[in-house]
Amino acid sequence: MNKVAQMDRSDIRYAENTVNFDDDKLKLLGWAGKKAKTPLSVPGQSRLLEAPKQGAGWLFLDWKTPADGGKPRVYKVQRRRRDSGNWEDVATAIITEATLVDQPEKTELEYRVIALNKAGEGPESNTVMVVL
Repeated sequence: MNKVAQMDRSDIRYAENTVNFDDDKLKLLGWAGKKAKTPLSVPGQSRLLEAPKQGAGWLFLDWKTPADGGKPRVYKVQRRRRDSGNWEDVATAIITEATLVDQPEKTELEYRVIALNKAGEGPESNTVMVVL
């Protein structure tokens, strides 16, 4: 770190200490004191899951970010055979789409997406059913 950056930080800390972190006085200088931390909340439900493209043993899933809740860090994609009822994790995505390969063929499969962050898992998305 260079000396200019160190001087700027120490000057700011000096100003904050001098006014005893009084926000009104700091606003006169053009900035405010420390912002109160807000707790991270669990993401909401991922929306509008669809499978617009598919082929022999693969499919492309697309969805929208949750409209409420905390910001998702990743998305967990889950699959189950329609008659089994047991969901299994098949992929993790950092964006709102995923291409899944080596998927079972000639079987009714259901897929769903769950948004996650450090606070926890959001509710499951809608389910899409495909037969590859």
